[in-house]
Amino acid sequence: MGALIFVEFCSGMLQGWMQPLLTAVTHEFEISAGQVGWVTSSYLLAAAIFVPVLAKLGDKTGHRRMLAVAIAITIVGAVLVATAPNYHMLILGRVLIGALTVFLPLEFAIVRERGGSSAGLGIGLLVGSLTLGVSVGGILSGQVMDWTGDLRTTLWIPVIFMTICLAVPIFLVKETTTRAAGRIDWPGAALLGIGLAVLLYGLSQQPKQGWSGAVTGAVVGGVIALAAWVLLELRVANPLVDVRRLSRRLTAPLFVVAAVDGFVFFGLMTMYSIYAGLPRETLGYGLSLEPVQIGYLLAPPAIAAAVAGFVAARLAARVGHANALGIGMVLAAAGYASLATWHGSLAAVLGGNMVASFGIAIAMSMLPTMLLQRSDPASAGINTGMYNMLRTSAGSLGTVVFGMILSSMVLNGSAVPSEAAFSVIWLVAAVLCLVTLAFVVMLRRTEPATD
Repeated sequence: MGALIFVEFCSGMLQGWMQPLLTAVTHEFEISAGQVGWVTSSYLLAAAIFVPVLAKLGDKTGHRRMLAVAIAITIVGAVLVATAPNYHMLILGRVLIGALTVFLPLEFAIVRERGGSSAGLGIGLLVGSLTLGVSVGGILSGQVMDWTGDLRTTLWIPVIFMTICLAVPIFLVKETTTRAAGRIDWPGAALLGIGLAVLLYGLSQQPKQGWSGAVTGAVVGGVIALAAWVLLELRVANPLVDVRRLSRRLTAPLFVVAAVDGFVFFGLMTMYSIYAGLPRETLGYGLSLEPVQIGYLLAPPAIAAAVAGFVAARLAARVGHANALGIGMVLAAAGYASLATWHGSLAAVLGGNMVASFGIAIAMSMLPTMLLQRSDPASAGINTGMYNMLRTSAGSLGTVVFGMILSSMVLNGSAVPSEAAFSVIWLVAAVLCLVTLAFVVMLRRTEPATD
């Protein structure tokens, strides 16, 4: 368990590593703000493919083995990012780094089989270490960049700690024994990737080009491709994603909440950095922070999320998993509503973000635990893989949608987002979190008696 916690901590570091460096990336590769968005979106988009494929391979061939493969792919991606001669190679590296999003589903399956009655606590510890790692990664990358003044040196650090992680599944983790049957649906994986990529690209271009023929065609084409993917998944014997499973009474509400959670959590990932870097002296809003300071700003909310991951299992033992999930989403809604209303000072932004992060982390701990309770051992990996795929796919969409709001609501004669744009984004996040409470009620009615 300690070895897996270390891997998840390093995974979090890598996920938080890039955020304070986005301004330096813009200058290094001479790209626009819209292209910078793809540094995040490409990673999330790739996760939508990596998660179901590698999770299902884990169910078929062993979760420890696939964890080692996923870490190796991530290392290759990190090397490409550190050595990228151009923007396209940078995006390719970020795509490969998307493999790290399957770490959690594979670890959940390992903990499910080997953790016994303490599996719920183990999942909470993994989620907590992930969020703590995001905080440390954001702080450390900003400091390394400040000390060295060199982006390339800073980007090599993740290669080192992910290489150390590769030893964990090879030497310190025992293989799981449960195996699932069936083949991998490679056509489904290709169609899903194409549909998501075309749809998100069309949406990302809408603020600049409007609903031009090319933009409309991309959006419509992406929707058609995703519809075709759903039809394919309903017809094949061994689908990449069991679409029918998404509608099952025991698990459907969990997947809906997971999608909302991903839309909000990943979609807002860069918004705080953008807002914090705006010059308050000239605009009247923003926090006027430098990259290193932004890294420190992101640390307390990540620490709050880590604490929530550590205490989530105890909360669930007292009130039940469904009630704990509801408490988490209410806290998240309160935090986002606070940000929408009060964001004129560092204390207001920090306080609202900490409350929201604490609530989201409780939900992130509850969702996989509840999903595993409702899954048979042979499908544990693919079910949690579907959970992670939905979160990251929704996160890709959230990144684009919130980016569209920022690009559409700007100050006159500039490309600078208006203050109202941030308020709208945080308010939308709060409302979405409250909407999930209807699905939490459904989960309470089907909660296993063991809770």
